[in-house]
Amino acid sequence: MNKKLTDFLQRLKDAKIFHSFDRYRDDAISVRIVVPGQRWEVDFLDDGSVDVERFISNGELHGDEVFAELFNTFSEPAVASKSLNKSGKSFIKKKQKRSLASETSTRQTVNR
Repeated sequence: MNKKLTDFLQRLKDAKIFHSFDRYRDDAISVRIVVPGQRWEVDFLDDGSVDVERFISNGELHGDEVFAELFNTFSEPAVASKSLNKSGKSFIKKKQKRSLASETSTRQTVNR
């Protein structure tokens, strides 16, 4: 394992700073850090380099009126077109499922 990564994780643990792991890239392990007013994404790459991205809040608060902006701007097409059946569970119409299956198959072929 990457020494920079293990040293960094130990420092976070010792400082009691909340963090979690994720993997967005094939060549890196990501550490996500959340502190008041900030979120950090730290990627430890296979080549030994480290990429750090910080997101800093301007302190402005919003109400639930911004939910529409969130979903209109960032929803995937299949997510935006989900419906609820009688039991309250979400489902995607058969035609949409076939389209998604075809899209997934195409993605897998391209990624090989």
